[in-house]
Amino acid sequence: MRQLILTLAGALLATGPGYADDLAWMSDNFDHPASLANWQRHHALYGFPDQVAVLDVDQSTPGALHVEPQVSTWFENYCGPFLFKEIAGDFIVTTRIHVTGLDGGLPQSEFSLAGLMVKAPDQTPGVWSTGEADWIFLSTGMGTGGQPQFETKDTNDGQSELILSPAPTGWLRLRIQRDGTTFTLSARAAGQPWQVLRIIERTDLPETLQVGMTTYTDWPTASAYPGGPLAFNAALVQSPPGNRDLAARYDWIRFRRPNGDNTNQIPAPALNGFQP
Repeated sequence: MRQLILTLAGALLATGPGYADDLAWMSDNFDHPASLANWQRHHALYGFPDQVAVLDVDQSTPGALHVEPQVSTWFENYCGPFLFKEIAGDFIVTTRIHVTGLDGGLPQSEFSLAGLMVKAPDQTPGVWSTGEADWIFLSTGMGTGGQPQFETKDTNDGQSELILSPAPTGWLRLRIQRDGTTFTLSARAAGQPWQVLRIIERTDLPETLQVGMTTYTDWPTASAYPGGPLAFNAALVQSPPGNRDLAARYDWIRFRRPNGDNTNQIPAPALNGFQP
C-alpha cells in the first residue's frame, strides 16, 4: 500500500514545489492494447461512420498507437477520425509522432497528415450541421507538392484557415498549449529546440474541449464526393476507389497543466518557420 501511495504521488507531482498536475493521469505511453479503451472516438460518440482502416495499440507498431485512416478530412464542415479526452481549463498536450505513407515513404495523396487536435464538443450530436465546426489542429505529413509539411488549421463556425509550412521527416514532437483564449502550436525534431508554428486567439471556445489525435488522408477524393461535406460525413469511402495513403504512429501522448512559474511553458519567438 505504501508503495502504491508513493507511485501515485510521484505521478501527480510536477517540477515546481507544491505543484500537483491533475492531468498527468490522462497521458498514455501506448504500450498495452487495453489503453485504447480509454479514448473516446468522434464517430462513435456522434453517430458517424468509422473512417479508420487500421487502429491498434502495441500491435502493428510495437509500443505505439498505429492509425491508418480511410479517405477522410477535417476542413470546414467535413469531419474525420479523432480520438480524444475532455479537458477543462488550460493545458499542454504533447506527442511524439511518425507519419508515413502506406509504403513507408512520404504520403503521396494530397492532404495526408496526422497530429494533435483541440475541438469544441458538437452542438447537435449525431447531426453535423453546417457552420457549427469549431476546432484547431497541428499535423504533419504531406499537404501539397509532394514535400513534407506541417499543417496548422483554425476552424471557426465552419470556416477554415490553414497554413502549410516545411517540416522534417522522421519522428517529431508536436505540442498545443492553451492559456485562456490563446493557443500556441509548436513542433520540434530530435535534438532541436521547440519552434512556434502558430499562435491562435479563440475567445469563442468553451472551457471544456475535446483534446487528442487526428488523422486524415486523400482530400481529392473526399472533396469530390457527391453532395458535399454533409453527405461525405454520413458515407464511408474506401480505397479503391479512393487513394488513402497515411500511416501514423504515436509513440506517446502527454497531458499537463501549464506551471504558474512558466517552467512548463514554451517561449513565443517571432514566427520564422520551422528550422529542422
